[in-house]
Amino acid sequence: MLFEAVDNTKEVQSKISLLLSGLLGSSTSETNKAVGKWNNANLEDDIIQLRNIPRFIDQSCYVPAIAGPLLNNFQTELRQRFKQQSRKFKYADLYSRLLTEWLGSVRIIIQIAQQQRVLP
Repeated sequence: MLFEAVDNTKEVQSKISLLLSGLLGSSTSETNKAVGKWNNANLEDDIIQLRNIPRFIDQSCYVPAIAGPLLNNFQTELRQRFKQQSRKFKYADLYSRLLTEWLGSVRIIIQIAQQQRVLP
């Protein structure tokens, strides 16, 4: 849904703003909280880069040279971060389903063993 909105936007600056707000959160306070959590995870270089993107977007309105390859690189990088996050969520979902299935099967085995008086 976010990618559809980004694809329907014509200006690169708006596309980057949408991607960045989707990645970090929609409001400034949410962005600061997300950046604060990342800071605790020792990702300071990423934090600095993500914090500087809005500055480059603002500057690109005044300096047309910035509007070219740099903004396109930002857009590509932000899309890659979304894909990476998506893969992480998929793996976490898979892990949770496998763990739930495994725990469920362990409970069934324990119940069967108790019924057959193998376990106390």
